[in-house]
Amino acid sequence: MASDMKYPTSLFSSNLKFDGENSSGGVLSIAGCAAEKLVAEYGSPLFVIDQADFYLRTNAWRSAISSAFENSQLYYAAKSFISVEVAKWLKELKVGLDVCSGGELAVALAANFLASDIEFHGNNKSQVEITAAIKAGVGTIVIDSFDEISRVSKIAKELNKVQKIYLRLTPGVDAHTHEFISTAHEDVKFGFSIASGAALDAIEKCMAQSSLNLAGIHCHIGSQIFEVDGFKAAAERLVAVLATFRDKYAKELPELNIGGGYGIAYTKDETAIAPEFVIPAIATVIKDECTKAKLSIPKISIEPGRAIVGPTTTTIYLVGTTKSVTLDNGSERRYVSVD
Repeated sequence: MASDMKYPTSLFSSNLKFDGENSSGGVLSIAGCAAEKLVAEYGSPLFVIDQADFYLRTNAWRSAISSAFENSQLYYAAKSFISVEVAKWLKELKVGLDVCSGGELAVALAANFLASDIEFHGNNKSQVEITAAIKAGVGTIVIDSFDEISRVSKIAKELNKVQKIYLRLTPGVDAHTHEFISTAHEDVKFGFSIASGAALDAIEKCMAQSSLNLAGIHCHIGSQIFEVDGFKAAAERLVAVLATFRDKYAKELPELNIGGGYGIAYTKDETAIAPEFVIPAIATVIKDECTKAKLSIPKISIEPGRAIVGPTTTTIYLVGTTKSVTLDNGSERRYVSVD
C-alpha cells in the first residue's frame, strides 16, 4: 500500500490516512491520532469523530442553504448521532438542533444548548416530553398527528404558553422513483397527507387553537436519497400548500422546512449527494413556485444529520478470531470476527 494514503472523503473523514507499510503492517491515523493509541486509551469498539471534519461538513451545508436563500436555518438531525460534546460543537457553530425524543432533548440541554434553537420532532411524543419541551422553551414543536395537536395545545394552555409549531406534511412523493401519490387513501405513517385533505384539516384545527402559533410546514420524504428530483417534487407541493393557506387566511406562513434524508456513500461505488448540488436545485423550484403563486420566499430550513456525521465518524474494531473455509469450488473464504 502506498505511503501516506488518503481515503475518499465521500466515505471517510478528510483527515483519515494510512501511513504506509511497516513491520506491523502500517499505521492508520485519524486527524493525526494513531488508531492503535486511541484503542489503547479508550478500548474498542470505538467511535472516533473528527471534530475538524465535522465542522467542515456542517459549514458546507450551512454555506449551501445561506447562499441559496436570504433567510435560512440549518438544523442538525440529532437522531444520526448526538452526545453532550457534539451538542456543544453545534452550539459553537450556531447551528440549530432537531431532536426527536426526551433523551435527545436532555442531552442538548445538558450541553447548555439554546432551547430556542431546538425543534422537537417525533410521531409519538409523550405528555412528559411535550411538557418538558414547552417548559424548556423549545423553539418549535413539529406536530405529526391530530392527537398531537390536541395534546400540545392543551399542555401549552395549562402552562400559559403560546407554542410555536410546524405541521409535518406528507407530500405524497416517492423519494426514490419521484412519482406523486395522488390518492385520497394514501398510506401515511408520519405526518398529514396533502392528497387526502388531512393537511388542510390540520391547519384549520391549529389555527383555532389560541395556545398554538402555526409558523410553517415541514416534510421529510425519506432517507438515503441520492437524487434531487424527489426533493424538488416535494418542494413544489409544499409551496402549493403555502399558497392555499394564504388564499384562505389572507396571510402567509413565514417558514418552510424541507427536512433531510440526503444520502451518503457506504461503498466506493456510491456517490453522496452534495449540498452544493441539491440545495440550489431545490431553491430554484421554491423560488419559481413562489413567484408563480405571488408568495414571498419563506424562511427555509434543512435537517441534514447522517450527511454530516456519517463520513466524519470512524468505527475501530479489534480482530478476534479468523477462520478460513475451503468451498466446493476450491476457493477459500475467510471469516473475520470483531469485538
